[in-house]
Amino acid sequence: MQSAIDAISNPHRREILRLLWETDALPSGEIARRLPVTWQSTSRNLKVLRMAGLVEETRRGTQRYYRANREALRPVADLLHRMWEQNLDEIVALSEKEQGRRRRR
Repeated sequence: MQSAIDAISNPHRREILRLLWETDALPSGEIARRLPVTWQSTSRNLKVLRMAGLVEETRRGTQRYYRANREALRPVADLLHRMWEQNLDEIVALSEKEQGRRRRR
C-alpha cells in the first residue's frame, strides 16, 4: 500500500486518477492534453501509477489506453477515510474543549 500512497502524493497523478475514475479508459495523449504538464511528465506519472497498480494499461494498435484500477484504489480510499474520520473526531473534541474554556471565562 505504501507505493500507492507514494503514487498519489503528487497532485498531477491525483488528477490523472480523477480523470480515469470518471471515464472508462483514455489514451495517454488525451490524458496529457487535459493536464497542465508536458506529455513526457504525463507519461512518467502514468508509469508511476501503473507500477503502483493504480492504473491498468491496454494497447490498441499503436495507442496505450489507461483506466483506473478501482479494486487497487479501494484500500487506499478506506485508509484515507479512516484517517479523515479520526482527524475529524479530534477536531470536534478540540472544538468542544475550546468552547468549554470560553464558557468558563
